[in-house]
Amino acid sequence: MLQSRLLPILLLVPFAVVASPVRDNDDSSLHPVFEAGVLTAKNVREQSTEFWRDHSRQQTLAKVARRDNRNVAKNVVFFLGDGLRWLLPEEREFAFERFPHTGFSRTYCVDAQVADSACTATAYLAGVKANYGTLGVNGKVKRGDCEVDRGNRVESIAKWALEAGKDVGFVTTTRVTHASPAGLYANIPDRNWETDFGIRRDGCDPELVDDIAEQLVYGEIGSKLKVVLGGGRREFFDRTPDPETGRAGFRSDGKNLVKEWLNGDPGEHRRYVWTRADVISVCSGSRSELLTVNPKTTDKLLGLFEPSHLQYNLDRISGNMHEEPTLAEMVNKATDILSQNPNGFFLFVEGGRIDHAHHENRARYALDETIQFDRAVFTARWKYSEEDTLIVVTADHSHTMSYAGYPTRGNDIFGFAGTGTDGLPYSTLSYANGQSFEDHFSAYSEGSARRDMRTMDMQTPRFRFPATVPYSTQTHAGEDVPVYASGPWSHLFSGSYEQSVIPDLISYAACFGSGPQACEGAGSSLL
Repeated sequence: MLQSRLLPILLLVPFAVVASPVRDNDDSSLHPVFEAGVLTAKNVREQSTEFWRDHSRQQTLAKVARRDNRNVAKNVVFFLGDGLRWLLPEEREFAFERFPHTGFSRTYCVDAQVADSACTATAYLAGVKANYGTLGVNGKVKRGDCEVDRGNRVESIAKWALEAGKDVGFVTTTRVTHASPAGLYANIPDRNWETDFGIRRDGCDPELVDDIAEQLVYGEIGSKLKVVLGGGRREFFDRTPDPETGRAGFRSDGKNLVKEWLNGDPGEHRRYVWTRADVISVCSGSRSELLTVNPKTTDKLLGLFEPSHLQYNLDRISGNMHEEPTLAEMVNKATDILSQNPNGFFLFVEGGRIDHAHHENRARYALDETIQFDRAVFTARWKYSEEDTLIVVTADHSHTMSYAGYPTRGNDIFGFAGTGTDGLPYSTLSYANGQSFEDHFSAYSEGSARRDMRTMDMQTPRFRFPATVPYSTQTHAGEDVPVYASGPWSHLFSGSYEQSVIPDLISYAACFGSGPQACEGAGSSLL
């Protein structure tokens, strides 16, 4: 699968794009001729044959000099960009694109060609493909089943790491009970059962099924997690006012799961935080901030920074919401704490709001969240050596955003790529479907004519880029997604494979789990 690439932060001056007249009886209309943009110094160098020859030689020599790292991975950091599109213009690249090894994983569910974040989480965290909307169970379990036979539950890579004596945690920009992170610790037939209320709403008995938040606090895996950072306070409270908004939580069973979590093992020093820095609660006057947490004296850390998902980074900045941590800051604090274990750690990191922005057709939000995700990857790779720390970066599924047209080099990727046959400009970025159809097309009775985007404010982060099919939300896409790897046994992640293979590749490199392991001489000879 060929992936286009684009850099969201780089907003360069757009160039004029003018199509040449179409001639009869040839295929020139398929590949229009465009007026060239102004050449930069870099473009001028690229005009020479030797520029490309030198570049190729350097890349070839770097690959030849690289040796496979067959050390055992003491630490593992698994980065998941939810719905991530690898889109950068020209020669630009993300930090993780400099990782030495790349593969592709196939993302479908057992019962669906295009996946959601629940069945994929079960695949890349537990090694088993599942049905759409189900978490931590195999394909025998249908979504919404009120009871799940224990034999149909699956163990995640978190359990394998814990059994090997490693510490485990996760960081996300979504609710900590959302589908992707819940794949680490939950076994449930419906991803929406984040609280007991959701179970009751769907006609099942919460006395027979533990909701996802309860599994995080009391579950076999959830109760052992050393670090949990993200959003989702509302899933842990009943009528208790939120410390930031004053609104009641979503639970209907009278429980305060944060208090119950704090009152867990009396021999542990547990810390609960809900702000980034020193902020006084509007309700209780209390202070509880992430940046002051001492990793050496903290046995377990729970951070819930929003009632629901964390704010988009662009909103966080414009709204002066500096009490909310960035993904990189959460990764930095999480790894500080997990590093106290001499046996190493496994950390799962999700850049989850990339997905939400794409669902809204808001490409600026999505691509800025991708930049924040990349900074978190850079933070981890900078802190830990490739000699003993494996870092894997991938996505659970893709989205339908395309990067298309014939824009010249240096064109503003949030701007126009050319002019359609209707005489109106079209944007470089667009979606196959979504709510933004209504923004860009006239009423059906008028023939669905396109509206002139030159009359719209395309500079606002909330601008919804065009969708060609009206739909309640932009959908996921079904193509294979890249997997980038750096560190011990990262060469195993090359090629094309099922998404469910990923946790076994990780466990092989880190020597945990019941499958083949790098430290078992017999298994390594097969690879």
